[in-house]
Amino acid sequence: MTGKLWKAYTIQLLLSPRFWLSVLCIAGISSIRLFYASSTIKDTVYAYQLLFFWDAFRKLIPLFAAFPFAPQFAREWNSGYFTFIIGRCGAKPYARTQAAICAVTSFLVCFLGLLLFIGFASLVKPFYIHDPVRVVPPYGYFLEHGMPLVFMLFMAFIFSLSCAMWSMCGLVISSLFPNVYVALCAPFICSYLLEHLTDSCPPYFSFFTMAIGLNVLEGASPVVNFLYNTGFFLCWIVLLGLVYRIIIGKRVRNELH
Repeated sequence: MTGKLWKAYTIQLLLSPRFWLSVLCIAGISSIRLFYASSTIKDTVYAYQLLFFWDAFRKLIPLFAAFPFAPQFAREWNSGYFTFIIGRCGAKPYARTQAAICAVTSFLVCFLGLLLFIGFASLVKPFYIHDPVRVVPPYGYFLEHGMPLVFMLFMAFIFSLSCAMWSMCGLVISSLFPNVYVALCAPFICSYLLEHLTDSCPPYFSFFTMAIGLNVLEGASPVVNFLYNTGFFLCWIVLLGLVYRIIIGKRVRNELH
């Protein structure tokens, strides 16, 4: 039944306008600066760095990444469909499937949206004009060695993982307060609060520093930094998935039995 549930959710998402609309929204808000400040942007890499390092529009991306699936539990609980699914597959498989789908969906929405942004920016601006000032470690290594696309892909991957984690926050909080708006606002609020609360922490525990791909492990290679960042966000995603499974189990015991 778990495989069928996974397949049903996957088909539902791929056919849902919410998924593709979210991808387009992320690409759109990432591209806003290209329209109103085009003269100050030298190339695609610069536009990309502005988005991550200084642009307030970056804060809206977790909200759109959460839009396709983070409110799923709230929808199913409020419609009564939750009881039907639990009766068919059980609490643990249901929670595991939802947590995995939420994380994967949010990651893909963010990553695909950023790829569209890169593609659009490269149509209106040169891809990369070498400038030593903009070579920020650790991933600036790829700029120095003529691989700007790899530079942007590494950063997009890590940022998309962070958005997947924030979407999991929305799923977990909405399991306590089953409301669609709670599920959508929670990723934005959690990312804003935790990034500011950990801003004074060492870089290897600062959510902001790791999400935007700054030098977390001083002196380490780009690959080591990438593996650490990836492991950090994956650990949080797994932890939030376990918390979600516990909450769903308690809901089933308390309210359905």
